Amino acid sequence: IGVLEIVNKREVEFTDDDLGLLEAVASIAAAALENVRLYETARNRAEELTLLNDIGLALTSELDLATVVHAALNQIQRLFHADGVSLLGFDSETGELHCVRSLCGTEESDVPVRLAPGQTIAGSVLENLQAVLVEDAKEDQRFSVSVDCWPDLEARAMMVVPLQTSERTVG
Repeated sequence: IGVLEIVNKREVEFTDDDLGLLEAVASIAAAALENVRLYETARNRAEELTLLNDIGLALTSELDLATVVHAALNQIQRLFHADGVSLLGFDSETGELHCVRSLCGTEESDVPVRLAPGQTIAGSVLENLQAVLVEDAKEDQRFSVSVDCWPDLEARAMMVVPLQTSERTVG
């Protein structure tokens, strides 16, 4: 996991006994650092699970669509430390996606856009029903500045997943 380096400015040289002692100290330090790393990993996972539970509670404790959407977007934004998050609904009559609500920072907005399957990154997710992770959005051929960009936010990485129930695609 690293190296422990000791520099001697004294005129006395280190001995093999010193090296043995340092190896023992390094072993203890490595174990302690690994324990801290494991604790941090477990704590972060616990926080993620708590947020997932909060999302589940928020989504099942309300029947008002606007309240549920706001709570879901807010919790998802917190979970992923995202700059922006959008919920796109599926119109079964036209086969298009439409923006239900977007959240950029703390500002909610509606984006007046309708996307056909295959159009932009979100449309390709609708078409293939496969989650997509895009590391550099602007380099992706499916990226559309007019649709995928936020007014006050430069698109970088994006994650897009289909919303499906056991019977149908909902967004």
